[in-house]
Amino acid sequence: STRPSQPDCGLVAYRAGTDPANAASVARICDAFAVPDLYFVRNRTPPRFDPNGEGLRRLSASATQWVRTTALESPADAHETLRAAGFSSVASVLAQGAVALPAADDVAARSALGLGASSSKLALWLGTESQGLSEESVAGCDACVMIPMVGAVQ
Repeated sequence: STRPSQPDCGLVAYRAGTDPANAASVARICDAFAVPDLYFVRNRTPPRFDPNGEGLRRLSASATQWVRTTALESPADAHETLRAAGFSSVASVLAQGAVALPAADDVAARSALGLGASSSKLALWLGTESQGLSEESVAGCDACVMIPMVGAVQ
């Protein structure tokens, strides 16, 4: 069976941690927003997370039935793969110069990021809660964004 997806602006690339429960949460979020592909950048230190393992399938409440997962070995490998598929990469970071995303307005967000309508595919990079994205991950992105949040949690 098939279902609608957002292949033009919904890809999420995630720097995988060692906790499959966190990865399963990201897969469920992708499923909820009809994001068809979830890329995991593997950790360099053991234990390595297996995005195609039984643990993720079970913990994701079957979200991986609808969301394709792919493991990539490094941020450089991920950036190369995404560029070859026509994606612009955007890092979600708390940093000077990061563009605060407007709520639910894709055209305004692309304009603020300097991507324009010609960048038809967008990969959003999310890091771990404790460490965020690596410098290598951010450096390979075309732009940086901040997702506004309410409350004390950043």
